[in-house]
Amino acid sequence: MIVKSHFSDTARQAFSFLEEIGFHCKNYHSTSLQYETNQVFVTIVWDPQSGELNVYIGLQPREGQSRDDYSLGDILGMQNIEIPERYRPFEVADETQLCKFIEKLANDTRLYAKAALGGDRMFFRRLRMYRDTQSQALMLGMKLRHIRSEIGEAWNKREFDKVANLYVSIESYLTEVEKEKLKYAKSQLREE
Repeated sequence: MIVKSHFSDTARQAFSFLEEIGFHCKNYHSTSLQYETNQVFVTIVWDPQSGELNVYIGLQPREGQSRDDYSLGDILGMQNIEIPERYRPFEVADETQLCKFIEKLANDTRLYAKAALGGDRMFFRRLRMYRDTQSQALMLGMKLRHIRSEIGEAWNKREFDKVANLYVSIESYLTEVEKEKLKYAKSQLREE
């Protein structure tokens, strides 16, 4: 069983570099730490249930705005930095492993989040655009998977009118094989 204070003590030590660059520790809990300056906040979070360990960074909101933060994965992704943390947060359930992952997260934050830690508003605009683009790509991917699933069902039932209509609805995303299937479906409609 992980000792709850182990996370906060280890994280506070690993992220002490933040205090050296003007941050102060505002909240210190058993599973999260929050550092702040007048411009930026940094939250280090560990979920003991899932083991997920992550860092979130955001600009202090202006009056009337909601607080918006970005994960280290967002920051790494926008900068096209190819390390495993870019794709998914660490999952650490073993107390003996917690320290090395917190230290790795702190080091990655120190190396790759300098612009965010400095409160660079243009960097945060780019982050917002990156995340919006990622979200749109995810939604498009889900839509395409759904339509392709419908196409598969229609193809198996030999409902070529439905196959053709569905393929046409996503024509700009078709693979070469799908383009050939569309041609075939249209030819079957002409024969009917």
